Amino acid sequence: MVRPRRHRAARRPRCGGDPGRGQQPPQPPGLLEGDQGVDRRHRLPRGHLPRQGSGERPYDRSAVFNWHARNKLAVSMNLDTPEGHEAFLDLVRVSDVLVENNTNGVLEKLGIGHERLLEINPRLVVARMPPLGRTGPMSGYLGYGPNFNSLVGIAAMDGYEGEEPDSAGENYHMDEAAPAGVAFAVTAALWDRESTGRGGLVEIAQAENVLVEIGEFFLDRQFNDRDPQVLGNTDPHALQDVFATADEERWVAITVRDDRDWAALTAVVAMGDLAASGADAEGRRTHSRAIRDRLAAWCATRPVDDIVPPLVTARVPAAEVMSEPRLLDDPHLAARDWFQEREHPAIGTHRYPGHPWRSDDFELAWGRPVPGFGADNEYVYLTLLGRTREQYDDLVARGLVTDRQLA
Repeated sequence: MVRPRRHRAARRPRCGGDPGRGQQPPQPPGLLEGDQGVDRRHRLPRGHLPRQGSGERPYDRSAVFNWHARNKLAVSMNLDTPEGHEAFLDLVRVSDVLVENNTNGVLEKLGIGHERLLEINPRLVVARMPPLGRTGPMSGYLGYGPNFNSLVGIAAMDGYEGEEPDSAGENYHMDEAAPAGVAFAVTAALWDRESTGRGGLVEIAQAENVLVEIGEFFLDRQFNDRDPQVLGNTDPHALQDVFATADEERWVAITVRDDRDWAALTAVVAMGDLAASGADAEGRRTHSRAIRDRLAAWCATRPVDDIVPPLVTARVPAAEVMSEPRLLDDPHLAARDWFQEREHPAIGTHRYPGHPWRSDDFELAWGRPVPGFGADNEYVYLTLLGRTREQYDDLVARGLVTDRQLA
């Protein structure tokens, strides 16, 4: 996610460690599993809907929700009613996996804790994602990604170089780290079930999961008594930064990993007296600020198209830090067919982000059209749950099953 300054003279975006890769919205575990062909049923309870918007059926108009909902079925069940509760348990009986990230105790209050669910379906894999675990002194803490990023220490490193940690705005890194961890854990549990014949509970404490990604900083603190610096877009090992170009509000990220990269860079950019200073890793660390200032001056007088191509040709890692409109027009992503058109019953056909990875062994699923609210009620109740037509029509008539938000 790019966060530029408001004024051009001071503007600096934030990007990920690899040149040109901004932070994208997290890919939830259900989406990652659905990409592999898993049949996903997404229960839509009242009061827990996508953000509101203008137009008819505003609850169907969240772009992020619609992207995440690919390869899913959408069904409505009201767990506050006996009929909804029974339907949910019947769905559990014919399911392989349940993933939930409610506050601790919510499932138990609804009478559907994992112990109860595993009694009903011993082969079920129940994945629960409490921020700080199901038990322990912090298990009752509530919050969102930025709150727990502060607790585990990520927020202490997240800021512009030389400034306070909160200078770069909020960071939702826990949201980005958890989905892949959950998808991997669920896959491992299903693999284990092939041998044991039984499912079980998979608990992913999200804060602990994200700690893995900053483990070296904890070790540095424990063994060397050093706190991490606020480095912004720089790096403690490679020469790296993000630079403004002559194009309005367009930036490039450049990285020098080793001596070969440095030699290639100096063949493209006239570094003058700094060419010898940066010839080895220690020299690049010592003179990092001066080298980056020279690169900043070089980039500031050139458009992106005069910066990135010659550096890439020289095999120096460099790329534009893309805004969302620029990503939609990016020729590289277009050549790989990364954006895919998906149809939605309420908002029509639009382009959505594609798979984050590919496999040589099987085709990833694009699946069915993105579902609207409760779009698959009839299929789930009649085909999967075995309700008769009369039973289903009665539930609809009483407002217990609906394809519209009622409150």
